[in-house]
Amino acid sequence: DAYGMKAHFRVDAKPDEWIMFDSQFDAAEPSHSAYIVSANGKTTTRRTIAVDADVPLSYMHDFFVSRKSVMLYLQPAIPDFDKLAQGVPFGTSLTWQGENGTKLAILSRAGDVEPIIIETDSRWMWHSVNAYDRGNEIVADFVGYDAPDHFIEIEGKEPAWYAYMQGRPGSYVNPGKLRRLVVNKNTKRAREEILDSGNNEFPVVDKRVHCHKHRDIYFIQAPGEALWWSRVAHFDTRTGATEGYDLGPGYYLNEPSFAADARVRVNRATRDVGWLLVPVFELATGVSSLAIFRANALVDGPIASVRLQTAEPFAFHGSWQQA
Repeated sequence: DAYGMKAHFRVDAKPDEWIMFDSQFDAAEPSHSAYIVSANGKTTTRRTIAVDADVPLSYMHDFFVSRKSVMLYLQPAIPDFDKLAQGVPFGTSLTWQGENGTKLAILSRAGDVEPIIIETDSRWMWHSVNAYDRGNEIVADFVGYDAPDHFIEIEGKEPAWYAYMQGRPGSYVNPGKLRRLVVNKNTKRAREEILDSGNNEFPVVDKRVHCHKHRDIYFIQAPGEALWWSRVAHFDTRTGATEGYDLGPGYYLNEPSFAADARVRVNRATRDVGWLLVPVFELATGVSSLAIFRANALVDGPIASVRLQTAEPFAFHGSWQQA
């Protein structure tokens, strides 16, 4: 971790490359970089883009990688260096400048060529799904919020992220919708589609299709007017249908992981074969469990549950497969 890498990365299994990114919040020379690491662990490529009038010093939690490109999602969440110098936590130093739009910085994986900068609508993104090339286009799926009122103070309203920790509801008006960006590198235009308009987060796919076309997307949902996720959901990009299973009130879900059945090859024409592992906090008992679903039969409910003796802390970045 020589450069302070972000938590999220992609492994492109076909050329066997590991792609990461970071941001240097340096008041003198701020920049964003992508790194492509070969199978032997040697950094083979570093792509750096300096912050300037066209490239904002944005906070990013995740990014997109297709077979040809790394696409940085420069959402208009800008850190305040004066606040940081005063010891303010990084999250509360951010301001949301939604009127400025989001910039997409497209860096080539294969050659050190000039980045392509494309402007699109302001959306907040915690997590991307996956991206792939389609001719001169990049198709990029993600969960996007119209504004991050749940995390950044907007119009003086306390974000729910911090209020929850002290037993208050806080502001949480804008849900995370499952979205698709179609980005044309030739025309430098991007269009957005809504795939699922529910209150969604923590999307995952089979990691073996990272950077390549995918069919199945898994995520968790907060049904109705609920503010926390209790439903496990699947979106089929071929049919446009969403299905899922709701554990009901009193069950609070966390980030799912997809565990592929290693005995079955990836087949984009059919549904995934594997399991979805979902951490669950049970309000009635005050402890957590790990619910296991068949990925291609979420509506049947969990096939097993691994019960813990304590509460599992929030966040569960993981990678699983059948041994």
